[in-house]
Amino acid sequence: YKSDFFTLFRDVFDCGFREDATLKRAIPPFVRRSKKLTYWRFSSPEFTKETVSNACKANKLTVAKVMQTRLPRNIGIEELQRVCSADQAKFDCLIIHLVRDPRAMLSSLLGRKFFTQGPKRKLFTSSPLTTEGWDLVKQHAELMCSQVSNNVNHAKENWLNWFRGRYKLIRYEDIVGNATSTANELYNFVGLSMVESIYRWIVKGEKLEGTGGSTFKVSENDVKRIAHWRFDRDSSLVSLFEEACAPLMKLTGYIFVNGSVDLQHDLNKPLLSKEIPFLKGLPL
Repeated sequence: YKSDFFTLFRDVFDCGFREDATLKRAIPPFVRRSKKLTYWRFSSPEFTKETVSNACKANKLTVAKVMQTRLPRNIGIEELQRVCSADQAKFDCLIIHLVRDPRAMLSSLLGRKFFTQGPKRKLFTSSPLTTEGWDLVKQHAELMCSQVSNNVNHAKENWLNWFRGRYKLIRYEDIVGNATSTANELYNFVGLSMVESIYRWIVKGEKLEGTGGSTFKVSENDVKRIAHWRFDRDSSLVSLFEEACAPLMKLTGYIFVNGSVDLQHDLNKPLLSKEIPFLKGLPL
């Protein structure tokens, strides 16, 4: 998997598409055939490595969205670093690492029965959780949070060697709380100017120019939605999340409720720090 991961991103980042399997992995045939996903359909010219490579080279910026669970295990960001360092003469990588309050993330995954399939799925439907279900939740919580904290720690430990100027940590809650400021911050990070249509899309909820997509606007409901877990989950389960994810929460600035039901339910008290502890002491 590490080999395939490296090959896929190398071919996408340098627009080489040297491996035959790259196009099938990046833009699978079923996506190209879909009438709903017309953006991916190449009717003219013919869909080949050469035409896609030429289209790729015509653009200055290539963006890839990678889910944490799609990175090779342990310290997945190290694999991204390896790809990006393979041929810096051809491309230079910037990494935007989006994190979210692990209590909210785990609560959402638990609600969707994400942790397991098959017979054990029913372990997550009982209330309260059985001992076996409790252990499984803790096991998956520790795994998922350790993956994120391992990546963050790797960036911190190798900050001066490679990550300085190339890596930015963004919290989901900061985006919802101040979308305009965060968007400007990200545009500055990648060296682009804010596009007026994007600004109007964020601030006024207007449709993006040239698209038939829906409007976008951050509402009070969106702000409240990020705190659903504070009411949806029993304090004992929240304590389990905090115990399993303590290293990640300390790195990224999420405040513990430590079993306090009053603090958990008081939306007037935000559960994240203004500053991100991970960045403390790092030369930016």
